[in-house]
Amino acid sequence: MGILDFIRDAGKDLLHGRANQEAAEAIQRELENELGNDLAHLQVSFEDGRATLRGEARSLTAKEKAVLLAGNIRGVAQVDGDGLTVAAQAGAAPPKPAEKATAPKPTGPSAEKATRGEAASTFYTIQAGDTLSKIAQRHFGDANRYDEIFEANREVIKDPDLIYPGQQIRLPKA
Repeated sequence: MGILDFIRDAGKDLLHGRANQEAAEAIQRELENELGNDLAHLQVSFEDGRATLRGEARSLTAKEKAVLLAGNIRGVAQVDGDGLTVAAQAGAAPPKPAEKATAPKPTGPSAEKATRGEAASTFYTIQAGDTLSKIAQRHFGDANRYDEIFEANREVIKDPDLIYPGQQIRLPKA
């Protein structure tokens, strides 16, 4: 995935006034609370607005959610998720180097590539005036499919009516 950029002054306020080590612990607690058994051996470090994640994710989806959860915390400007590996899926062949998911652009859709049988998500940065219905209309051609976007981001979006500019989300396949 590489390093993803986020808007430092947007998101859940967990880090206010915390030193780097305390901030890393707060981010780690947030990821463990939201993703539970989807992450193993998680270690988070934080310095100068950059969170680095290490450990193992049960799936590519869990890895993407971990990166987005960390990045959607106020004070985090970048997330390096390269140290968070995806557990091998039963019967799946190891990926070839060309099949690795690339880091999506934070302001819009990225190319979708397969990794261990799972397609990388398209990421989207919420813009001023966006609603999940408007995004669903653009992405799916049907505003009533906003709930699919909400379900794909349940850990990041707690209320479908409360999204904010700069927040990054995953868009499910159309």
